[in-house]
Amino acid sequence: MRDFYADVYAPAGGIPEISDAVHDRGTDGAYVSYPDTYIGVASDPDPAYPRLYYKGNYARLQEVKKYWDPKNHFHHKQPIRLP
Repeated sequence: MRDFYADVYAPAGGIPEISDAVHDRGTDGAYVSYPDTYIGVASDPDPAYPRLYYKGNYARLQEVKKYWDPKNHFHHKQPIRLP
């Protein structure tokens, strides 16, 4: 399945990379309602999932996380990470 995924998104580097250009074969990110670990997990040094799921809203979501869950009780493989 991983090979199939990489083939589908090969033009965008193997993941559903965000694109603002009209003709460059990118996508508009990824669907956040299921854990797509092919685009990274929190323990990765620089996972793609925050950018692909949340785009420019990730820093704001991190501030919400810091306010409501400063001890990081609520987490999974692709969480909003504390800032």
